[in-house]
Amino acid sequence: MDAIKKLQQSQWFGVGFLVVLTLICWAIFKVLRPETFGSPAQIMTYLQSALIYAVGGCGMYFIVTQGLWDFSIGSVLVLSCLLSIGFSQMFGVVGLVVAPIVCGIMLGFFNGLAYTVLRIPSLIVTVGLSLIYESFSVFASNWAGTRLDAQYNMFGSYPYNVILALIAFFLCGFILKYTKVGTYINAIGTNELTAKNMGVNVDKYKRHHGRPVHRLRHRPDPDDRHALPVAELHAAHGRVLRPGLQEVRPPGRRHRDRRADHLHDVRRLRGPRHAHHHQ
Repeated sequence: MDAIKKLQQSQWFGVGFLVVLTLICWAIFKVLRPETFGSPAQIMTYLQSALIYAVGGCGMYFIVTQGLWDFSIGSVLVLSCLLSIGFSQMFGVVGLVVAPIVCGIMLGFFNGLAYTVLRIPSLIVTVGLSLIYESFSVFASNWAGTRLDAQYNMFGSYPYNVILALIAFFLCGFILKYTKVGTYINAIGTNELTAKNMGVNVDKYKRHHGRPVHRLRHRPDPDDRHALPVAELHAAHGRVLRPGLQEVRPPGRRHRDRRADHLHDVRRLRGPRHAHHHQ
């Protein structure tokens, strides 16, 4: 029983469960339709189609980890793709690559800005903005059409699409696991109040959730002059948070007020000269 509980707490439990569930579904449909389902060519087609949504899910992960929702991701993808078609006709490969990146950064910033400034739930904000982005998509499709030039089809065909997807997966994993912004995003999603008490500028990171690569650096941010270094943030969370930032309670100890508990950690780690910030 203890082994099962330990397995469920592992970070690979969810991945393994999805793999097993996928194999079960494949086996069921293969038995029901052996002639028309499950051939290697069909599986490769399914996987390449799923790459589009998987890459979009990489960006979505940064948002969901913070406890937010973004229902505009589909309209953002459509508008970005349509703009890439138009700018590729004008600037070639440079327009094809740069236009969707700039579009995604700007729309992600607008989503975060609307949420942090207007204080409207992210679900309502993103649903409303998705309708606006869809309207822009109509103008973009009328401007440049909806068909990409044949010379650029290599980016959507095997093996180049798989290579690009793998780069996106590893980049997002690196940001979340080995950078300051990843640590802060996980801390915000685990306990937003605790993250604020530790000096994390929560509104800033939620506002910039659409452009995480921009904040890939380890040196201190001037706007975060009161924020603890990443190592100290991990140390302060050590008693109540595991490395994966999953909340646990120490065994044999009654649960106390987390706010008071973490304020004590902040004062202890920063010293007397910083204590007045949290009084």
